[in-house]
Amino acid sequence: METIVFLLLAAGAISVYGEVLPFTSNITIAASENAELVCRTTGIPDYSSSVIYWVRSSDSRTITYKNELAYNGDDPDEPGEIPRYSMDLQTPNEYTLKITDAKYLDSGKWVCTSGNSEAVWLTVEVTPEITYITEDFFAKANTTKRLRCTATGNPTPVITWTRYENTLPGGDVMFHGSELELVNMTSSDRGTYQCVAMSAVGTASAMVKVTMNHKPVITIMTPVVSAPINGTATLVCEYAAYPPVNDAIWLRNGIPVVGFNVEIRTNTKVSSIVFREIRPNQYGEYECRVHNQEGTVTKTIQFIEEPIVTITTLVVRAPINGIAILVCEYEAYPPVNEVTWLHDGMHVGESGDFEVTILTNSTKSFLFFGKVTSSQYGQYECRVSNLEGTAIKILQFIEAQQETTPSPEEVSQATTITASAVIMLMGFFTATKLYFARKF
Repeated sequence: METIVFLLLAAGAISVYGEVLPFTSNITIAASENAELVCRTTGIPDYSSSVIYWVRSSDSRTITYKNELAYNGDDPDEPGEIPRYSMDLQTPNEYTLKITDAKYLDSGKWVCTSGNSEAVWLTVEVTPEITYITEDFFAKANTTKRLRCTATGNPTPVITWTRYENTLPGGDVMFHGSELELVNMTSSDRGTYQCVAMSAVGTASAMVKVTMNHKPVITIMTPVVSAPINGTATLVCEYAAYPPVNDAIWLRNGIPVVGFNVEIRTNTKVSSIVFREIRPNQYGEYECRVHNQEGTVTKTIQFIEEPIVTITTLVVRAPINGIAILVCEYEAYPPVNEVTWLHDGMHVGESGDFEVTILTNSTKSFLFFGKVTSSQYGQYECRVSNLEGTAIKILQFIEAQQETTPSPEEVSQATTITASAVIMLMGFFTATKLYFARKF
């Protein structure tokens, strides 16, 4: 390659213009990182006489002139501040422009000029930033409003709109674009709208709240509340409205709730009713009625008695080949509709070695073992359910050790006890409504 050298004489000084070699690759960095732009030349004997210009094309600013910073050494973007640019002349025929704390305005084409010009592209990746979003506002019915959102970033971010915990008006989940138009607004258009600016290097978001007059909207987080008799419970009714709620009452069977063991707490966002030492006649359906100037709204909560399971004997002992009865008592409202027995995690009856009868009615369930085997010992679980919940109790069934061989009289006595137990058990179920009996 033929090297071209330009010599310029002026007032006894020699200015040398050499040949700038093409750049081999472009550069990509993140914002606030540092970059080095290396301009390689030929034909310039020394730095003192060379003429090299670095120009930032984004605003056509000359950053260096004859190996020195322009602007009298100040930062070209913030006069009086320490410059972010500097020159490194350590390597012959290389004029390195160093950039610290790179900014978005450093992105673009940089031109190194001497006898000719060559360019290198610097990309400074900048995470998105929301620069403007419509302020929160109150809207009147049947009006139209544009929600506007702008953002900066490199690469240029994509802007989308969504509505918090709801779809957008019209049913779409997301809208692509910087302006979202709300046409002929109704109370269903109120809510919090979110603008998201997203690119390959990051995400930014901002929100705008749209408020309109509307009647209360009630949220019941727990529509069915269960608690035992003499226990405590809280029914909670949350609501949102504009103008704010000015009246909230609780009713049962159409009558306002009162009672010495009842406390009602109400503010503009939530109302609760607290029961202490619950009485049986307090279970039932409760109505939360909320009102503002736009209307009245009601929702109901079912207050029920949770199943109560009682195990009188938590540890039952019986010898092998003897008899045993495991008893599980319970009460609930609504009434119990299912009772399940489990043995070491398995439903009683699933294992082939069980010889047991299950007898169950509305208040008790029995496991009757006519001839106990060693495989039947272990942990038993009585699981009681009604329409609204399940309660569980655990008992242990263990072997009773016999120290001596029973006499014929003791065997006869044991037989009599076995017969009596069966008569007692069956007599109970004759006197009460038998729901089901199963033998495994």
